[in-house]
Amino acid sequence: MIAALILMNVLMKVIIHALIMVHASMMLDHIIVNAA
Repeated sequence: MIAALILMNVLMKVIIHALIMVHASMMLDHIIVNAA
């Protein structure tokens, strides 16, 4: 049970981190396109 909770917590952090990275890369592409 505790192992499952830890696994869920880690999974959520990984998903949130992935979403942030995708959003940041999209923002960066937008800035580069606007600059060019």
